Amino acid sequence: MPRNSLYFRFNRFLEAHLPSGLFQRALIILVAPLVLLQTIMTGVILDRHWDSVTRVLAKSIAREIGLLTDLYDKSDKSPLALRNLEELSKKRLRLTLKITHDASLPPPVNSIFFSLVDKKLSKYLQDETGRPFWIDSVTTPGSIAIRVEAEKGVVFRMRLEEGRAYAVNTEALIFWMVVSSIILAGIAIVFLRKQINPIRDLAEAAQSFGTGRDLGNFRPRGATEVVLAGQAFLDMRERLVRHVEQRTTMLAGVSHDLRTVLTRFKLELAFLGDGPKVQPLKEDI
Repeated sequence: MPRNSLYFRFNRFLEAHLPSGLFQRALIILVAPLVLLQTIMTGVILDRHWDSVTRVLAKSIAREIGLLTDLYDKSDKSPLALRNLEELSKKRLRLTLKITHDASLPPPVNSIFFSLVDKKLSKYLQDETGRPFWIDSVTTPGSIAIRVEAEKGVVFRMRLEEGRAYAVNTEALIFWMVVSSIILAGIAIVFLRKQINPIRDLAEAAQSFGTGRDLGNFRPRGATEVVLAGQAFLDMRERLVRHVEQRTTMLAGVSHDLRTVLTRFKLELAFLGDGPKVQPLKEDI
């Protein structure tokens, strides 16, 4: 692999910044895709949830307002009829309705960027009422103000809770997604640790054997590959122990044979006395 290639540089970057432990690396490999997948799924689900729920709620509100304007058109437009219409809106539709005369629609309010509520409400109000309208979902937090010009000089002023116009309980959905991710990550960590511990035990046993210490109660366990590696280590240990014992026995035999010959040499030199030619031989022996 060329050293100036992108793949080589990427591998060097990972080696420099990733943890050195197998457990930490395996945990990243396991948890990172889980977090990424949950994030993508949360975004997709929330987007579809917001769009679907907001579309249904906005259409329902637009139909209720369209019903009020139709009832207004069919009434005699007397003060009593208007009061009955306001009471009907409050009791049956849960809309705070105030009918004002000699009024006009205020200037449009600059809504937040890509306001899904304003977009849906505007579309359905236009379809259901066919009249000029005004929407303010920014000025008063927690509520939405809607005004519809029923006829020239007559404006329906309505205010409703924001929960009636779009989904506001997404916190619960996000909460349960986060909780499920934490539970899944916890289960993954437990099972991963169960797989890493036998490898760590094998490494400690190999280090103990290499330094001459006792292996203790080591026995291969874990996944099939780890058990095979542990069994191969034990077989290797047995062969090395037999080899050391055989070498020790051989050296003991050689040492015994050498001492026997040297003892005979010493006895023979002892009978020769301490002449100038005998002393160097004694030193060599």
